[in-house]
Amino acid sequence: MCNLVRTFVHVFVISLVTCENYENVENYATDGNGKLTEHLGGVITTGVAVLNRTFSPYWLRNDIIVERGSKLIIEPGVVIKVQPQVGITVRGIIIARGTQEDRIILTTAEEKSRKPFTYPEIRLVDGPTILAGRLQLKHNGQWRSVCTNSRNWTTADMETACRQLGFQGGSFFMWYNRLMPLKPRLLYEEPNCTGTESSLFQCKWNSRQMGSGVCDYHPDLAIQCSPRHDRPIPFWRGLKFEYAEFDKFLSRSRTLYIPKSLSELNYMNILYAGAGRDQNTTSAIEVRGVAPMMNNIEILNSAFNGINITHSEAPIYLKNCTIRSNRGYGVFINSSYGSAHIDNSVINENGGDGIRFVKALERPDERPDKFGYSDFCNIATTINQIYPIQLYFEQTIYLNRKKICDKVFNTRYGEVLTLYVVRVVTNRNDSAYLEVYDGTNLNNRLISAFSIRNNTRPQSITTTGTQMYVKFTGDPYSHSVVFLRIISGPQKTFDLNVSNSEISGNIGRGIVVEDLRSQLNVYKSSISKNQYVAGIHVTNGVGDVNITESKVFFNEGDGINITYTGGSRNISRSTISSNQGYGVAIWLNQTKETEYIFTNQTTVLQYSEIYKNIETGVLHGNFCGPSFFNFSSNIFRSSLSDALEIQSCWLATTTSTDVQIGHNIFQGNDRISLRITPVLNMRAKIEFNHFRSGTFGAILMKNKPLEQFNVLPSDILVQQNYFLNNSGIFVVNLALSPYAPNQRLLFTRNFVKNNKITEPFQPEDGSISNLIPRSRVAAPVVIGSNNIEIFRNIIENLDSKYEIGSHFEDQSKNINCTYNWLGYGSDEYIFHRIFHRYDRYNLAKIVFIPYLLHNSNPLTNKYGIQQTYVPTFSTRNTNKIGGEIEGEEILNRGEYIVEKDISIRPGGKLTLEPGVNVKVSSLHWNVSWRSFRSTWHGS
Repeated sequence: MCNLVRTFVHVFVISLVTCENYENVENYATDGNGKLTEHLGGVITTGVAVLNRTFSPYWLRNDIIVERGSKLIIEPGVVIKVQPQVGITVRGIIIARGTQEDRIILTTAEEKSRKPFTYPEIRLVDGPTILAGRLQLKHNGQWRSVCTNSRNWTTADMETACRQLGFQGGSFFMWYNRLMPLKPRLLYEEPNCTGTESSLFQCKWNSRQMGSGVCDYHPDLAIQCSPRHDRPIPFWRGLKFEYAEFDKFLSRSRTLYIPKSLSELNYMNILYAGAGRDQNTTSAIEVRGVAPMMNNIEILNSAFNGINITHSEAPIYLKNCTIRSNRGYGVFINSSYGSAHIDNSVINENGGDGIRFVKALERPDERPDKFGYSDFCNIATTINQIYPIQLYFEQTIYLNRKKICDKVFNTRYGEVLTLYVVRVVTNRNDSAYLEVYDGTNLNNRLISAFSIRNNTRPQSITTTGTQMYVKFTGDPYSHSVVFLRIISGPQKTFDLNVSNSEISGNIGRGIVVEDLRSQLNVYKSSISKNQYVAGIHVTNGVGDVNITESKVFFNEGDGINITYTGGSRNISRSTISSNQGYGVAIWLNQTKETEYIFTNQTTVLQYSEIYKNIETGVLHGNFCGPSFFNFSSNIFRSSLSDALEIQSCWLATTTSTDVQIGHNIFQGNDRISLRITPVLNMRAKIEFNHFRSGTFGAILMKNKPLEQFNVLPSDILVQQNYFLNNSGIFVVNLALSPYAPNQRLLFTRNFVKNNKITEPFQPEDGSISNLIPRSRVAAPVVIGSNNIEIFRNIIENLDSKYEIGSHFEDQSKNINCTYNWLGYGSDEYIFHRIFHRYDRYNLAKIVFIPYLLHNSNPLTNKYGIQQTYVPTFSTRNTNKIGGEIEGEEILNRGEYIVEKDISIRPGGKLTLEPGVNVKVSSLHWNVSWRSFRSTWHGS
């Protein structure tokens, strides 16, 4: 049997003279033969201190504080076991350079007494931290927001909820409106906790209610907890950087000054951190100011956030890191500078969001004398300008003339300039004006121009070349101050860049960006199994979103949810599948006067695969104004709901939305492959797509019969698409506003073949349905207005009863369906494959002659122009009658079955002899009584 002996050696902190020759530097260790070297902590005020591997592992009993002007070096392979509630604070420099073989390990000294951490079935979401927000409980495997019929909980109830979360305190935070899209909620009106329970489930849990309408329109409850752990836990505090030392370095051929921390953390493991003095919540790495270089860091099992970076005015680099199983956020960044880059990292199984980035609002107007900013009107610029430049333009109320200032900025060849509007303050809205040109003068391309309003937050503006021309105009007797930052770089500066990383299994969202101002990049990353809202969530702000070569799948909410004012969105070469909500949801906030201003409004979804999402595969919300939406070369397959839905603007605007949908494959979708409803204020091209093996419908483009739609324009071209082997009640359903003179749709050169279209509610035994259509017939191509032209298509569906059907209920109108191949080269057979006014008197007539005689070439010059077949009112040798009567028809004694509406056209005449028995099954007669003679006898 072995006896373990622990040797403790007391070490005292001494002030050392700064020295870069580490051979003469005193080490915090005295006994190389001991198993554990005790370190009493303390303050390093000057010089360099080294934690030597020779005396590792260390037992750190009190805080180490590295003051400015001093440095702490931790050698590779060092293990530091830290007493609970103790940590390391850095105001100077810390160098922790481990190696792949000899990692530096910081962990709790009471590692054996720790217990495995499990996440509670309660969480707070939509708040500023995991300590405040909308209350949700996990019930029957599903997270549900809690409503109380607007009743406040008692203090004991809220303290019990916080205790279940693992924190102290408990108070009311606010009311939250119900989540959209609507999700099931839980009514827990009066928990009646006594204050001794450890969980809400131990209170009056049986009083809960669920089901439709239990909460009605009442909001959700939100509470907040204190930033202290509920009970003592054997975790240490973590690493804390308090505006640690940094320097500015010239980079990119001496054109850009970049603030860079003098501290480094490489190949380091940080375990069981997150509990400070008096059990206050702390992050494993907490940074205020410039963040250290972090490479190959592992942060595991922290009791709060993994990394928390705030007040950063420098780029942030996080590379080859693993951040897993932390109680709070994996990475939280609140930065006014942006340029946060997370590369080749794994951030998973955290108790909050995986990555949460908040673009902070700088307030340089509150600095004395606008420190750090130069006067825009008076600054001198050179060709070899060094960036970033921080400027301000100011117009005062004492100036009695218009103030105009302009400047040209240059950078080196191969780089571009990005202008960022930091802050705008004015006493009168629209009293100043900013123009930015892509060049050296007013003759170059205008990138952006806008009026200055209080708190205006425009999207960052980037040139395409090396020069930028900026012009300010300020009205007299007004006070306006605009703060700018101009940066040079090889491309547009970003707010957050996530590349080659895995973000998965987090209790909150995967990646969330709030108040975007420049750009979000997600490249070659996997975002999966995150449990709230979306795998990637952009909320509020304005800017560009680029998601390329990434996989977004199995998230409990949407795959990608972008809800902001606007900008450019590019989703390409990505896979978006098996999400519980939408695959991609884009919602564009639009108000008359907005603080956010975008330079363009575009969406590009290309070369991506979208499949097996529970809700719509891609949902694009509407926008009223100049915009361009492009969906090209994608694969939409096995969608459980609609594959692609595009909404349009309902308001009267001077510009239309341009939509391009091309070269996509829609295959095996359970619902509609492409839905555009309504079709207003839109110029669209839908071309070169394949719609295959769908089970409901391929294209639905339909306007509601609302009067205000008749004055709104639309111009749609559907050409060269392939609709093959689909089933359901239609393949293509097209209906614009029928009395709108400025709406038109052309359906041409399409192939609609081998589809099996039947009436709904087919018997399971395969027999023919008894459902008889009235004005909503099932057909491969159905038309609901006469401003739609079906021209030069190949339409052949032998397994369908009809080829084209009319849904337009106006018998005075004609629908142009000429020059199509309709399955046969004779109008005698084609006529019975058309469902229109001849079948139901109230429908518009479909004109199909001339018709094509070639079954595979829609551009052929071989067509039939003469009508050689005239339908008869009564079928020969049968008792079936119906259809239009243009001449004189006589029904002799006997029994007749009406198959089609009997419509007596002007000039027509129908005579019923005595003894005629007509059986009509839910159809109508439409006659001119002057043309109708009948003598009824018997029945």
